[in-house]
Amino acid sequence: MYGVPNAYWNAYPSDEILAPGTYVIVDSDPYTWAQNAETNHAGMAWIEGYELFTDELSGIENARGTSYADKIIGSGAGNTLAGLAGNDTILGWNGNDTLSGGTGTDNLVGGLGNDVIKGEIGNDSLDGGAGSDALNGGLGRDVMRGGAGIDRFIFTATGETGVEATTADRITDFTHGVDRIDLHAIDASTVLSGENAFTFIGAAAFGTTGKGEIRFEHVDAAGTANDFTLVYLDTDADTAAEAVIRLNGLVTLTAADFVL
Repeated sequence: MYGVPNAYWNAYPSDEILAPGTYVIVDSDPYTWAQNAETNHAGMAWIEGYELFTDELSGIENARGTSYADKIIGSGAGNTLAGLAGNDTILGWNGNDTLSGGTGTDNLVGGLGNDVIKGEIGNDSLDGGAGSDALNGGLGRDVMRGGAGIDRFIFTATGETGVEATTADRITDFTHGVDRIDLHAIDASTVLSGENAFTFIGAAAFGTTGKGEIRFEHVDAAGTANDFTLVYLDTDADTAAEAVIRLNGLVTLTAADFVL
């Protein structure tokens, strides 16, 4: 289909959108239109689904999915790809991409380039691939892998991770001295006035002053592959953590591993 940019279409199997521009693909058919429909253009593609079940867009720069399970594959350029609702798979490939999962259990892979990846809501899997990436799981129990490069694992609220090892967000490949855990958006104290930064205290116990603190603990389980490190965040005047982040392996952390 050679289309007029900035237009609406009903998409059917074997349709292709080849011209550049902004497209809103409207589908009211009960089968999967994307089984043979694809886009191959520079521009924006939006899917407005009524009875879609699985959608696939590939070779595009910008796309927004539907409320169903979408597969969206970017191009060699910088892509902005959003899954919205549904359990989506979004692949950025090359370029500096911005990927967001929306609601659902999403799988987000940046590929090459310096990518920004947001899981948003749901138990998501985020993989930066190569490049210096910024990953934020959002709400839910998320698994994050930075891949090669200098990566940041971002938390903007204590509620974005759990309060114990079994519910915590997990970072599978944190590299001490290279990657960083970014907590600067969190007010470290719910007791003290103003905006407060965390204080890193190593493996020491939390105090009761209300000053926001971060500590870590090694869990040396049976078998090296089962070892992990827990990062605890304390934001009030008791000694219990309000948030926990789990790292694969035994990682000896310093204040330089964090953005506080």
